[in-house]
Amino acid sequence: MNSPNAQSAAPALNRKQGLWREAWLRMRRNTSAIVGMALLAAIILLAVFANVIADYDTVAIKIDVANRLKPPSRSHLFGTDELGRDLFARIIHGARISLSIGFLAEMATLALGMALGSVSGFYGGRIDNVVMRFMDVFMAIPSLLLAIAMVTAFGTGTPILVLAIAVSGAPSMSRIVRAQVMSAREQEYVEAARALGAGDMTVVLRYILPNTMSPIIVQASLDMAGCILTVSSLSYLGLGVPPPAPEWGAILSAGQSYIRDAWNITVFPGLMIVITVIALNMVGDGLRDALDPKLKR
Repeated sequence: MNSPNAQSAAPALNRKQGLWREAWLRMRRNTSAIVGMALLAAIILLAVFANVIADYDTVAIKIDVANRLKPPSRSHLFGTDELGRDLFARIIHGARISLSIGFLAEMATLALGMALGSVSGFYGGRIDNVVMRFMDVFMAIPSLLLAIAMVTAFGTGTPILVLAIAVSGAPSMSRIVRAQVMSAREQEYVEAARALGAGDMTVVLRYILPNTMSPIIVQASLDMAGCILTVSSLSYLGLGVPPPAPEWGAILSAGQSYIRDAWNITVFPGLMIVITVIALNMVGDGLRDALDPKLKR
C-alpha cells in the first residue's frame, strides 16, 4: 500500500512533467527558436567531430608557407591563413575552444551568481545589503574591462579566463536569483518545509531554487552568447587563449593585417562568432517565451 507521501509526490511530479512538456510544445511552435537550435546543433556537431573532419595536428596547425593566403577552393574550403594553415580546419577546431570556454564560464557564472543571490535573497537585511553593495561595485565596472583587468593581473590560460568571465558576469546573475528567491521565500511550501524542521540550506536547495529555475535558465542561455563574445574579444586583444590554439577571436586578430589581400581570414571566423551568438540568442528568446507563464496563450 502506498504511503501518503508517495501519493502526494506523484501528482506533483506529474504536474511538473506536464509543465515542462507544455513548455517544449510552445518551444516547438517557435520558428526562430527551432532555427536557432538547428544552427547551434550544427556548430556543436562540427566541434565534436572536428578531428574526424580535419585532423588537428596534420591540417589545423601544419604550416605550409607555399600555400599561404589562398582563397577558398575545393582543397581548402575556407582558404588558408598567413602561415598556409587550412582555415576551415582551424575554425571547426576553434569551435571546441570557444564553445567549451563559453560553457565553462557560464556554468561558473551561474554557480557564483546562484550562491550569492540565494544567500542575499533568503536572509535579507544586513547580509543582503552587504552582498548587493559588493555586487554594485562590480556592476559599475564594464564586464569586458573587468575581465581584461583580471587576465592582465593573473595571466592568461583557460582557468583564469573562465574565472574572469564568471566574476564579470556574476553580479547580474546574482540579482536575478536574489529577486526570485525573495519572491519564493514567502510561499506556503517554504513555510511548510520550515515547520517540518528543514534547515536553511535544505529549504533553499530543495524547495526554493528548483521552483525558480525558469528565469534563471533563460538568463543563462542568453548570457552564454555574451561569454563567447567575451572569450573572442579577449583572444582578439591577445589576452585570451594563447597561440597557436585556433580560437575564433585569435584567428580574427591574426587575419586583420591581411584583410585587403585575403578577406576570407577575417570573414569566416567573424561569421562563426555572429552565427553562434545569434543562434544562442534565438534559443534564449524561445526559452523565455516557452517558460514565462505570462506569455501563455
